[in-house]
Order: sequence, then structure tokens, then C-alpha cells
Amino acid sequence: MESRAEQIRTFILEHIKPKVRVDGGYISVASATDDEVVLLAQADCANCPAGSGCLEWWIGSELKREFGCDIRVVVKRDAPYYAR
Repeated sequence: MESRAEQIRTFILEHIKPKVRVDGGYISVASATDDEVVLLAQADCANCPAGSGCLEWWIGSELKREFGCDIRVVVKRDAPYYAR
């Protein structure tokens, strides 16, 4: 049986990441625990002024809907060196 941290990671990779990709963004999971997930925002999400706040709010809402509890979402911008 998967731990909740693994369920969170799987949910993000299978359900959230494709939706972000459609808008030109890219996210990867840096770490996940039972109550917090740290994401790296790349592509358009790394350069968007509202990217971190928007992703934290939206992904937090999706995780709450899926898992029934608040899970802290931290988004770190990981723009490639040529986009900085």
C-alpha cells in the first residue's frame, strides 16, 4: 500500500502536471510528505509573476479535494540559467 506522500506525488504527476503542461508550464516534485509538497516550477511557470501563488493556491485546492485535508504546497521557481 502506498503511503500518503506517494499518493500525493502520484496524483500530482498524473493529474496536475499534464494540466500545467497544456498552459506551457512544467512542474516537478522536489519532495513530498504527508502534509507538504515542494514543487519546482519550470518553463512558463518559472517566469510568470503570479506563477508561484497561482500554483500554490490551485494545487492546494486540488489536493484538498482529492485527499480531504489541507496539504501545504510550496512552489520554487527553477528557471533555466538562460531565462533568468
